[in-house]
Amino acid sequence: MIRILLMSGIFALTINTASAQMGGMGAATPTPEVDGETWIWEIPEKWYPFSKSSELKNDVFIFPTGQKPEKWKQMIQFEEFTSTLGVTQASQVYDLKTKNLKDCTLETIRENDEKGYSTIQWSESCPVDDEISVTLRKATVGNDRLYLASKVWKSEPKESEMEKWLAFLGQTYVCDGTQEHDCTPQRARGGGGGR
Repeated sequence: MIRILLMSGIFALTINTASAQMGGMGAATPTPEVDGETWIWEIPEKWYPFSKSSELKNDVFIFPTGQKPEKWKQMIQFEEFTSTLGVTQASQVYDLKTKNLKDCTLETIRENDEKGYSTIQWSESCPVDDEISVTLRKATVGNDRLYLASKVWKSEPKESEMEKWLAFLGQTYVCDGTQEHDCTPQRARGGGGGR
């Protein structure tokens, strides 16, 4: 519990990329100072994290207030792998994550380089029992690690919710502070084309 609170405090202090979009103060976000390759993302207001680590990756699951890890209707997941797993292009992540999805509707939203790193963003809409599960994903292949952000609903969200969370994922990014991979905060953007 202390580890989760400490991680929450660190993320809240150092990562403010989506505050204007997700109900924050709306002030200009300062450029974060980093030491090496870093994944920049934020915990939305009134959501709380649950962390899990293994030799392969570090997971942070984030749930809205009132929902629990064992029973949830929507969540955010940040997966930071301890290496690139041999992946060199983000499209390979898409291929691996979607190859076994049956009866699902898939849509590539954006595929481009962000801050010099290969990135892809897509949506999955899959039947589960009598409902639809909808997931937005963003994969980034860094020099050192592979990063995958997901927003998941256990029901079909409204279009306005999809747009809001596309913008949220659009504001997550990887940087290392160099000119090629600068850490200037991402602009808020939804599902439109690349940068």
